[in-house]
Amino acid sequence: IKISLYFLIFNLIILSILEFISLGSIPFLISFLLDQNSFNSFFSKDFNNYIQNFNSLNFIIYFVFILFLLKSSFLSFVNYHELKTIKVLRIFISKKLFDLYVNKNYSFFLKNNHSVLARNLIQETDNCVGLIQSCVTVLREIFLLLIIFTLIFIYKPFLSLIILFFLTLFAVIFYISTDKKLKSIASKRISSMGALFKLIPQMFNLIKEIKILKKENFFLNKFFITK
Repeated sequence: IKISLYFLIFNLIILSILEFISLGSIPFLISFLLDQNSFNSFFSKDFNNYIQNFNSLNFIIYFVFILFLLKSSFLSFVNYHELKTIKVLRIFISKKLFDLYVNKNYSFFLKNNHSVLARNLIQETDNCVGLIQSCVTVLREIFLLLIIFTLIFIYKPFLSLIILFFLTLFAVIFYISTDKKLKSIASKRISSMGALFKLIPQMFNLIKEIKILKKENFFLNKFFITK
């Protein structure tokens, strides 16, 4: 698992570099189409002579096309590896949690609600994996931002420090303003899902009594309140 995660992070770094280079190649292509003289002055004479012999426009178009093709191919590989890693991770977490429950004492099952334990094995495992997948997506964007920020810092150190200050300030304000609220929402969601997992087996076990006593609306209202 660790090796797969480390390999995924390494691939995300490479993908961010390819993403940056491919996006950066578009202005070069536009610059070449609008003003070929200014574009040629950016490179050395030997390189310009080589491009001119090859046909400048064809060279730039082929270069950009191959670059985007390479990035798209590598993106497909990274997405495949990410999905495969997430699948293995889901199985690993579920197996560990199930093994933990199976080896608990009998008193543990008397003290804990079986519906909550079932929810942890099914629902919370998927939520945990979903959180990790979201972190991977955020990590990909962070790597791309770091590359862009590094280049800005090389050419405009003062400007990059100002950008870093405001980004950090925004991140701190966002964290402080949402931390308690998100924890409260998460706590309510866990309680709600526990009650829901408890209600559904009760309804199916008591379906005969519900039909006889005509208590369908009672359970329906209880279901909506739980949701």
